[in-house]
Amino acid sequence: MKTRTISLYRKIRIVSFFSGLVFAGHTITIDGQFQDWDQVPLAYTDPQSSDQMSADFADLKITYDMEFIFIYFNFYENEFLLQDWNNFHLLLDTDNDGSTGLAIDGIGAELDWTFGSRSGVQYLNGNQYELWQNDISLRIGPTITSQEFEIGIAKNSGTLTMNGSQVMVNGRIIINSGGSTQDQIPDEPGGVYFSIGDDVVPDPVPIPLVRRHEDDIRIISYNTWNNGILDDERMPRFKRIIQALDPDVIALQEHWDWDEIDDIIQSWFPQEEWYASWTYRDLVVLSRFPILEDANMISSERTMAVLLDTESELGKDLLIFNSHLSCCANNDDRQEQVDEFISVWRDWISGGDGPFEFEMETPFVHVGDFNFVGYRQQVETIRTGDIQNEADHGPDFPPDWDSSDIVDLFSRHTHKRMGYTWRSDGSSFNPGKLDYVFYSDATIDTGRHFTLNTLAIDEGTLSEMGLESEDTNE
Repeated sequence: MKTRTISLYRKIRIVSFFSGLVFAGHTITIDGQFQDWDQVPLAYTDPQSSDQMSADFADLKITYDMEFIFIYFNFYENEFLLQDWNNFHLLLDTDNDGSTGLAIDGIGAELDWTFGSRSGVQYLNGNQYELWQNDISLRIGPTITSQEFEIGIAKNSGTLTMNGSQVMVNGRIIINSGGSTQDQIPDEPGGVYFSIGDDVVPDPVPIPLVRRHEDDIRIISYNTWNNGILDDERMPRFKRIIQALDPDVIALQEHWDWDEIDDIIQSWFPQEEWYASWTYRDLVVLSRFPILEDANMISSERTMAVLLDTESELGKDLLIFNSHLSCCANNDDRQEQVDEFISVWRDWISGGDGPFEFEMETPFVHVGDFNFVGYRQQVETIRTGDIQNEADHGPDFPPDWDSSDIVDLFSRHTHKRMGYTWRSDGSSFNPGKLDYVFYSDATIDTGRHFTLNTLAIDEGTLSEMGLESEDTNE
């Protein structure tokens, strides 16, 4: 039986001189999915190298909407992490004038952005200015290793407007891999030309905050950042957000408290009874449905499980996994944690060897702050059951009840075509998708799902929902 479950918080060489091409904007969502790029024409195709380069560029596409310039590029082989482990350069001639900016390969670049060092340089009027990601509102997808990437740069940034002296209407672009044996788009001097038209690209259609159907089960996943709900100054923000979203299930990460949170949530919804799981490390689940069982899942205590009594709503109970995996550069630890999770899940549903009992084909949703900022394999292990360390954790195991992959849900911001779930404007790291929702599509469907970003919501909607612009801006 299926019902809806909502989650919150996816060979021709083209010469580089294209002055005759007509450019038009497109509705691109920066989320690490690329179907929306199918409608964008190629700006350049670089022939595959015979030199077995590590980074061998293939296709380049360029477009825009009312806020951003968007750039897509991919590689013939190998995966890369765009925010680290590389020396890739993006060079933009923002005034299409080779006599201004940094003279390089036939263009005058006002911007030289180095992806791997997460920094750049603006060249203007003979001066050089260091740039961080927030100076150009840099958006990148995906946040994990990939053979293809999409990026966005704000059209109103100081670099593209040359500190407010122009509205950018055309330019030239070079992307190279750095080093003495670098590959580059384009091979010829002069860069790849592009222009920004005066056509109107429609704004995204807002995603309503209300449920699609009254009987949908709504789940919030939220990293509260260092027990944030207990902070006197931050608590009102959480209260407004959680009351506005009106969830049935709340999965929190970075919440170590075990004796206050249930009373807090209950006070925000006094007309209903709420239930709280035990707090495992920094993980807790709260629910309007009675909690039948809860348990730790893996040895690091970075994933917990809770079984909810949803028999009346779903015809079955609902199993929720809540994770907060190791942060930052700890790729080996994260892979170990997802390997162990799949092995525990395999043994649990195959042989009944788990922390508690549940019925076969119980619907499940896996949410949390997974900190997936390194190898794509970590995502694939959760999604497909592809265990890397089989010596310690046994054979692969397709995790859904029909022996298939589970779904990695891509949720857009309600009022912006972006998919990131973490943002810190003062960091060298640009916003990224660190928080995930996986679910069993063999047993449940999705309803209305989204990422809440109050900074992007208009004042009328904020007022209607009882929210404030800075509420999600931690």
